[in-house]
Amino acid sequence: MLELRHFTPQEFRGWYPRMDARLLTLLDEFRHQLGEPVMVSPAHGAIGRHLGLDSLSWHNIDARGSVRAIDIMIPGVTQMVYTTARDLIGLAQRTGFGGVGVYPDWHPLPGMHLDVRPQLHGAATTWARRGGTYMTVEEALGAE
Repeated sequence: MLELRHFTPQEFRGWYPRMDARLLTLLDEFRHQLGEPVMVSPAHGAIGRHLGLDSLSWHNIDARGSVRAIDIMIPGVTQMVYTTARDLIGLAQRTGFGGVGVYPDWHPLPGMHLDVRPQLHGAATTWARRGGTYMTVEEALGAE
């Protein structure tokens, strides 16, 4: 069993045995570097999903063989503004995540998607989703 500093297996709602070790290690390091609590999103599908072999989702255990994405919320972030999103994306990228999405209109808190896809040219793939529509972080939050 992987030793994590900031998370317990129970926080992953039964998905823990099927989670990618790199995802767990990076999530734990992200939480450590952030210096404040991080919680797994309470939404259904925030961890693993059974989506069949055709889905490209990094949450999809059927196609990927393990859970390689997680959706999180940071209790200290009650409103996702551009500077906050930029800082969190930067931290996630430096930690080693290859996919980073921000979701400013999630409830009960704004959230993030983190996954372990390969970084392209040393950078994470980033996006935002607002009102169900995917867009750039700048489009969703306005560059400040």
